[in-house]
Amino acid sequence: MFKKIDMFVFWSGVSFNIIALGLSVLFSVLYGEVDLDKIRNYGNVIFYIIIFLYKLKDKSFKIKYFLGYVIISFITGKSIGFMTKVFSEQGYTNEVKMTEILSFAFVVTFLVCYLEGFLYQIFKKISYKKSLL
Repeated sequence: MFKKIDMFVFWSGVSFNIIALGLSVLFSVLYGEVDLDKIRNYGNVIFYIIIFLYKLKDKSFKIKYFLGYVIISFITGKSIGFMTKVFSEQGYTNEVKMTEILSFAFVVTFLVCYLEGFLYQIFKKISYKKSLL
């Protein structure tokens, strides 16, 4: 299962989500409200900078394929974030247990991190094939 993904990207995504969760809990305790969109937007910029620095070590991975990865990853991240937000809002209006929302968030987080690693690996393999031609 994990042979088809880039492990650095996967674990970077997991650590980013843990840090974002910690910051949201910290802001919730200190200020009483949380602006998750700002935390997520700034975190995404930092995440993609880290992935870009990781990409710089690999000379065969072309920049145009990396930009394709970033665009596809950003679009899928926004769409998954929208679905998560809809489910969360539905949970606040209905009698859905908080554990169901949290378990859904953990599953989605794991799947998004897996998808990030998978997309990175796919674009890296495409770049390698094109550079060999």
